[in-house]
Amino acid sequence: MRASSRSLREALALERRLRCQKELGDIISEEEDEDGGDWRTILTMVMPMTMTMMTMTMTMTMMMMMMMMMMDRSVDRSMDQSIDRLID
Repeated sequence: MRASSRSLREALALERRLRCQKELGDIISEEEDEDGGDWRTILTMVMPMTMTMMTMTMTMTMMMMMMMMMMDRSVDRSMDQSIDRLID
């Protein structure tokens, strides 16, 4: 009697575990998009691209700002020189 009740409990526990796995699989399949890609593909494919693009745009912006500052300084210097020449 004890052996049969233990096997019955094990069978019930196995059935419960399988039901939980099936529900989890249903939840995961609901998260998939229409085109078949799920959130993992979005994370692995799109995120590195966006990070690269952000880094590139930041680098370009910094380079442009540096160039503008250098140009501004050189223009200021040449203006100062020309004013000095006019005064002399």
